[in-house]
Amino acid sequence: MSNYRYTLQRKGSKLDCPSCGHKKRFVPYIDTTTGQPIHRTVGKCDRESNCGYHLTPSEYFKSNDIKPKYTNFVPKPEPPKPMGLLPTDLVSQSESMQSNFVAFLSTLFPDGAIVQNVCNKYRVGATKQREVIFWQVDEHNRVRSGKIMQYDPTAGKRSKTQLPNWVHSKMIKAGKLNADFNLIQCFYGQHLLNSNPSATVAIVESEKTATIASVLMPKFIWLAAGQLHGLNIEKCSCLSGRNVMLFPDLSEKKENRMTAFEVWSAKATEIMKAYKCKVLVSDLLEKTASKADRANGSDIADYLINERRAKIQEPEKLAEVRRVNNTRAEKSDVPEVENRNSTRARAECSENAATKAQPAPESLELSDIALQAIGERNHLSERDLMDRLVQLYQINESIAETRLKSLIDNKLIEPTHIGTYVLCSSTPF
Repeated sequence: MSNYRYTLQRKGSKLDCPSCGHKKRFVPYIDTTTGQPIHRTVGKCDRESNCGYHLTPSEYFKSNDIKPKYTNFVPKPEPPKPMGLLPTDLVSQSESMQSNFVAFLSTLFPDGAIVQNVCNKYRVGATKQREVIFWQVDEHNRVRSGKIMQYDPTAGKRSKTQLPNWVHSKMIKAGKLNADFNLIQCFYGQHLLNSNPSATVAIVESEKTATIASVLMPKFIWLAAGQLHGLNIEKCSCLSGRNVMLFPDLSEKKENRMTAFEVWSAKATEIMKAYKCKVLVSDLLEKTASKADRANGSDIADYLINERRAKIQEPEKLAEVRRVNNTRAEKSDVPEVENRNSTRARAECSENAATKAQPAPESLELSDIALQAIGERNHLSERDLMDRLVQLYQINESIAETRLKSLIDNKLIEPTHIGTYVLCSSTPF
């Protein structure tokens, strides 16, 4: 219980931000003796990275020459409330792929089995309005609540007109749950921790990011904090003794305000001290981000999505190259077999993921396989690298897995700290 007279409101509706104007994003400071806001401008916008507005009571009092009376203030003690929990059958009843978010996932992963597996893994639900439900289920299989969000099925961006909601809030409004429900959040995906106690835990802000990354980088257990300040000491108790990697979103560098990377770096130190776990903060995005990426608050999912889309489009582009070159070859007097310097010949010797003209992997040096599969500057997730080997050489997954192991054992490719693979001589990290 806080001993301060003025504190940020913990319960109740958020207000419109007086700085950025966004609806329902402003948390006011209240006078705990009256329960009323101090002033409509005194509070904090929860858009920390994009707005950052924060006017404290002391700053407001000083600028308006107000002298509040702090003397002899003793806050009224409040008995601790039990943690609110929802029935577990709500999760199974809501589990569905009929949401716009899952529709977007299907554009990234045309294989329906992949989408089905990741939805089952995270117990993704849906509403009748095609909103997605990101359930928060802890390692003891207790259901804390579910975050309800709407996404664009094509772009995969969150709706700007429809604010996030919560399952428990809708139930309270419908009279199906007591109004004093005490939400204590856990990580999205926290129920997965017991499935592999030795696996490294990767934490991001967004539930969308955790879901996508879990497909492309399956060696990690991916959790989502929900927002920048969703990574708190209480929530991290489940990480005791684990190896943890943090992937903060990008944010602009502004005077007198910490970036998301700096916030999570400071939090990493606290977590390590509290729970004796090893915590690293990835600086991959910090090193490679453009100004536009920072301004947009991009995260690792944005990079993974771009790479994934390029991979999906590659066979279509190669098919078009072949069509054009076939047309040119038909018009040429030089036999196609002899025309080794043609664009088509060069294209077939490049990273061709769909042609059967590639030599069998047994007839190639491992170094050639590594160069063709990854390229000099690319970095691929294990799943994408496996797919590429299968498509490039028309082999099955078992043989591709053997080839991948050979490439690693012979130190031709190596894993990066974010779970992707690169050529040993060309790592960008």
